[in-house]
Amino acid sequence: MSSHDTSPYRTVADFQRWDRAFTAERAKRLDPYEGQTARFRLGKADRIVTAGSCFAQNIAKRLQRYGYNYVMAEYDPALTPEQNESRKNTMFSARYGNIYTVAHLAQLIAQAFGRWAPQEEFWKTGERFLDPYRPSIDPEGFASLEELRRARAAHLGSVRNALQNCDVFIFTLGLTEGWVNTGDGAAYPVAPGAGYGTFAPEKYAFKNYTLAEINGAAAARSSS
Repeated sequence: MSSHDTSPYRTVADFQRWDRAFTAERAKRLDPYEGQTARFRLGKADRIVTAGSCFAQNIAKRLQRYGYNYVMAEYDPALTPEQNESRKNTMFSARYGNIYTVAHLAQLIAQAFGRWAPQEEFWKTGERFLDPYRPSIDPEGFASLEELRRARAAHLGSVRNALQNCDVFIFTLGLTEGWVNTGDGAAYPVAPGAGYGTFAPEKYAFKNYTLAEINGAAAARSSS
C-alpha cells in the first residue's frame, strides 16, 4: 500500500486544492508592490538567512543570483554546485525543507538550541527511516535510526550556526493549517500519509492555528 492511499487529502474537492482552484492567469492580475514604499533596504554585505514556504525558495534563488551575502550553512564545498542543488543544500539556508507554519519554525529553533525534542523520532518506510520533520529533504531515508540521528544532529547544528551568524532573517508565512502529533503537539511539514509516513487518526490531527496561537508559538517553545 502506498503512503498516498492513507492521505487525508485524497478525497478533497477541486476548490480546496491550490493547483486546481487558482490558475496562472489569475496570478498575473496581482501586484503586491502597488502603492508600497520600502521601509528598509538590504545591503550586499548583510548576512541573510531564509526559511519558509516555496516563496522563500524563490527569494533564496534571487538573492544568490544578484550577489547578496546569502547564508548556506549546509553547502558542501566537496560537491559541485549542481550536486549541492540536487542535495537541496541551496534551497534554503539549511536543509530543513519547506516550513509552512510558525509552530514548525518555532519548534525547529527550539530543537536547534536544545530546548525541545519531539516524541516521534522517525517514520518507517520498509527498512528505511525517514525524518518526519523534513521528509522531502532525504526522501530515500536512512539505513538506521542512528544514521538518522547523526544527520539530524548535524543539521540542527547548522541551523543554530546560521541563526547565530546572520544579520537578516527572512521567513515567508505559508499556511495557518497544518498537522500535529496528538501527544506532544509537534508540527509536521506535510500530512502524514501524503507521500511520506502512514496516516493514523488517533496519532495525528489537523490543526488550523488561530492568530493567538501563531503569536504564542515561539513563546511556548522558548519556555519548554
